[in-house]
Amino acid sequence: MKKVLTAAILLTTPFMATAGADFVKGDRTFAGEAELGATLTTGNTETSSFKGRLNLKHELGDWENQYLLEGLYKEDSETVTAKRYFVGAQGNYKMTDRSYLFANANYEVDPFTGYEYTVSGATGYGHRLYDSSKTF
Repeated sequence: MKKVLTAAILLTTPFMATAGADFVKGDRTFAGEAELGATLTTGNTETSSFKGRLNLKHELGDWENQYLLEGLYKEDSETVTAKRYFVGAQGNYKMTDRSYLFANANYEVDPFTGYEYTVSGATGYGHRLYDSSKTF
């Protein structure tokens, strides 16, 4: 029984590859994380899902930029049940150690939300009220 349970868990657990780099202020100017995952199941129903994510952070002088790419695709018994693609970018201009101006833009395609696509953007001012080594 333990062998069957272990085999079932291993077969249903997504195969995941993750590569990343920690970003340390002032130490590096570029860092990122990448994820790639897949889940394939068979039996009474066949299910497959695939996920990918790329998150990059770039420091250039007074600018801190972040870029995000995500994708998700899921299929149950040859019927697509999820399909989502997301692209986002944000730029922060450091005015002081705790204050910054930002601009953000996002583009998302997810036909299951009822919209063909979604585009959003924002600009503003940010201030860190609490700043320690554990905050980002």
